[in-house]
Amino acid sequence: MLDWPTHLLHAALGGVGFLDIVASAYRVHPGGVWSGRSLRDRYASTVAMADILLDNEVFPSLRPQLTTLRATWQDELVAELSDLGDRRSARRVFIRSLGHRPFDRGRLKTRAKTLLTLYRPRRAVRGLAGPTR
Repeated sequence: MLDWPTHLLHAALGGVGFLDIVASAYRVHPGGVWSGRSLRDRYASTVAMADILLDNEVFPSLRPQLTTLRATWQDELVAELSDLGDRRSARRVFIRSLGHRPFDRGRLKTRAKTLLTLYRPRRAVRGLAGPTR
């Protein structure tokens, strides 16, 4: 998680270059600090970091890109919470996301679908309503 904000700070404070060579390897394993966390936690942490960067205007020139990325990560968090069955948290994150980029043309269809998914009534499950006469 700390990689991309750190690299943004490096770029803001000095020159950044590109070397067309393999200089490192990223190993993903369940015991990793980042990869060992749940997808929900990773999205939530990433959205929180984007909020910090946007609220403090650390990179004014990158604001449009950060805002777009933040919206994407937030949409992913809403989807993950919904998939986990945590509709209450998904709704809360969704409502909060409307304050940032409510009806971006590129996201309008996705947001409408998410809205309908989060707020449609749950279907009655047979056997839970009790016996019928």
